[in-house]
Amino acid sequence: MKNVLIVLGILFLSVNVFAQKEVPRIFSDDSEKYIKEVASYLEKVSYGSRKSLMKELEKTWQSGYYSPEQQKRIINVTNELAVNKVRTAPVFVSYLQTISLYPNKESELEFYNEWFSIIEDLSKTPTKKKAISKFLSFSVGFLESKSLYKTNSGSVDWRIEDYNFKFVRNGEEINLSYDEITK
Repeated sequence: MKNVLIVLGILFLSVNVFAQKEVPRIFSDDSEKYIKEVASYLEKVSYGSRKSLMKELEKTWQSGYYSPEQQKRIINVTNELAVNKVRTAPVFVSYLQTISLYPNKESELEFYNEWFSIIEDLSKTPTKKKAISKFLSFSVGFLESKSLYKTNSGSVDWRIEDYNFKFVRNGEEINLSYDEITK
């Protein structure tokens, strides 16, 4: 009888644990619904610039810069990030910032395609959360101010003058390759 009670107790606890797990948030493939769902998703996070981020994202999304095919790819990565439960701030926010920032830069479409293929690959691997975070953090700084490296204090800030480079994958590493470096 004691064994039966122990088994029932374990079953009861395991059912409760599974029932309390949050179902991953999946965003709609419909581009209009997607923006609203992202705004709703971000409302649950205390991120100071949430409203300005959503304003920029909505403006970019509706500008026609991203084709319907690119929008689907963006939504797919958003879903992968949500399913893999990356931290909403800063990782998820950094992804949305990068999507908003890219169209305002003079970099070529090839740069975007290279960058996006990297984030697509990283987002499909749940064990790469730290790599995703670092890559997106770098991407935001790079697109905002052409910064290659910046300390938290801001005392060191390495920048480039243009976007004349490409991403190169070397196994697990992601590197930037410049055709020409000037002093």
